[in-house]
Amino acid sequence: MSNKRIKEAAPAPGNRGRVYRGVSEEARRAERKQAFIRAGIEIFARDGFAGATTRSLCAEAGLTQRYFYESFASLEDLFVAVTNHLGAQLEAHIDAAVAGAHRSAEAITRASLTAFFGFMLEDRRAARILLIEILTVGPRLELSLRRFSEGRAEHLRTLIEQLHPGIKRNRGNVRLIASGLVGAARSIAVAWMSGGYAEPLEEVVDSALRLYSAILPARRRRASPV
Repeated sequence: MSNKRIKEAAPAPGNRGRVYRGVSEEARRAERKQAFIRAGIEIFARDGFAGATTRSLCAEAGLTQRYFYESFASLEDLFVAVTNHLGAQLEAHIDAAVAGAHRSAEAITRASLTAFFGFMLEDRRAARILLIEILTVGPRLELSLRRFSEGRAEHLRTLIEQLHPGIKRNRGNVRLIASGLVGAARSIAVAWMSGGYAEPLEEVVDSALRLYSAILPARRRRASPV
């Protein structure tokens, strides 16, 4: 057996760690972290947080426990990273749908709801994690859920005030209204998922839209761009 050692390239200026086969240690570490996040989506959706183990996650990722603890201090840390990753995907999906919608209150609301429920239908792993499993982990995840919900509510509050300028004068605390609407959409999604997604997407969106329309004031004139 040859004792010849593989020569590693010198790190490029500004790079951290050694370069192996053209890839820095920092990049390899980031890729391993992403591999565990992908594995977490599969395992947490399949087994739930309570049923997940570092062994099953490592097997799914094709990596060892040494590399797991390189990136995450615990299963809970990985779960936080997974929910943040999926939450960012959902945010981007909704924002893209709203950006492409006709500039009317109903069109923008419908686009947002269709994107939200469509995301939960298309990626049922994400639906289970974001709607069910996030409630089972503990106070830290409750805080993560609250921050995500508050972020969506703040986005909706801004949208409501732009589409309905008189609402602050006529309809009370817009922040609370937005929080209630976000919670309502989440509850509808949970009921839909629990029923095996029996209703068509359009029917679910229409149901949520009726609720939104009952709470928000009608606005007949064309909405200004947001």
